[in-house]
Amino acid sequence: MFDSLNLTAKALDASMLRYQQLTNNIANIDTVGYKRMDVAFENILAAELDKSGASGIDLDNINPQIYYDNASTTMRLDGNNVDIDIEMSELSKEKIRYDTLIQKATSQVQRYQNIFQQIQ
Repeated sequence: MFDSLNLTAKALDASMLRYQQLTNNIANIDTVGYKRMDVAFENILAAELDKSGASGIDLDNINPQIYYDNASTTMRLDGNNVDIDIEMSELSKEKIRYDTLIQKATSQVQRYQNIFQQIQ
């Protein structure tokens, strides 16, 4: 009954983890040798949906994973590969994603509250 709310909670956790990782990247902009890190969630969710379909999704198989972003080939001379413009852009997108997920979770909880009130 609460699967959609539980999935939204997983997405919120992943979004917060990604936001924290992006701020960590920004904090290490001047750290020699620092390598950018990111969080994989959407592709893990998509793989689970492809495997099980929306009705058979197993939330235990959907966990965000932090990884080093080696795809970024533009490295500075000090070995750091953080681009402040990209990080700030990604941070803004993640904030919007998180705010949207909060709104979705709030509406889901309100819907359940309305159902429970009608039952009483």
